This record gives sequence, structure tokens and C-alpha cells, in this order.
Amino acid sequence: MKISFRRMQLEDIAEIFTLEKLIFKDSWPVEHFVAEVENTSISYPVIMYNGLKIVGYAVVWKIKDEANINNFAIVPDFRRNGYGAQLLSHIVMRFKDCAHLFLEVRQSNLAAIRLYEKFGFTKIDVRRKYYSDSEDALIMHKGI
Repeated sequence: MKISFRRMQLEDIAEIFTLEKLIFKDSWPVEHFVAEVENTSISYPVIMYNGLKIVGYAVVWKIKDEANINNFAIVPDFRRNGYGAQLLSHIVMRFKDCAHLFLEVRQSNLAAIRLYEKFGFTKIDVRRKYYSDSEDALIMHKGI
């Protein structure tokens, strides 16, 4: 198993959008990925399996000394194999010059919350009824 990281490319959007709809109840519209993939203040890392298959991706916005993980996904068939930890580690290292790293996560997504906590994220607030099904989002923070 060889893992590599690279920046998301326009050619990846169709595959990413298919994965997005599979993974999330509130999937991002394809236009969001297309419009922002070339924005240099946004990082779009993808994690590749054997250089051929996208097994995860993230969208991270950097504004001054803060970064926000707006989207973080691992393909369901590849979960619980360390890919999420590798992608999160990659993000933390990539944004080590930021003083703060933030994210929102569904309150019910216990596996993701545990992963984020292992990396030093702490719950700092709740966004009530954040998702379209009215589920709350936990706001998590990591000082770097």
C-alpha cells in the first residue's frame, strides 16, 4: 500500500463529486469544487492509494493565521485503516504556520470526533441546527 498526497485538480472534480454525494447527506454542489479548486488561498489535498485511486480529500481555507477544515472525507470502504489520520496529519503539517485550526463536525459523528481529539482538537462551541436535517455541529479548535 503506497499512500501519496497531491492537490486536487479540475480533472478530479467528477470523481470527488461522486464521492461527496456518497459520503455526505449535505453534499457540496459540484460548482463549489469547480469554482474554488484554483484558488491559492484554499488547499485541496487528496490522499491517493497506489497513485491511482482517491481514497480521501479535504478542503481547507487559510485566512491570515487561521485555517478552517471545511470538508474532510474518507471513502467508506477505506475507513478504519488509518487514512483519516494520515490526511489529518498532512493538513496539520501543511498549516503549521497557522496559529489556529478550526472545523465543524456533526455531533453524531463520533468516529470523526475521536480522530480530531487524538490530534489535539477540542470542542469550543455548538452551531445549533447547522445541517439541513437540523443536527447540531460541534465547532472544534486546535492551537498550533
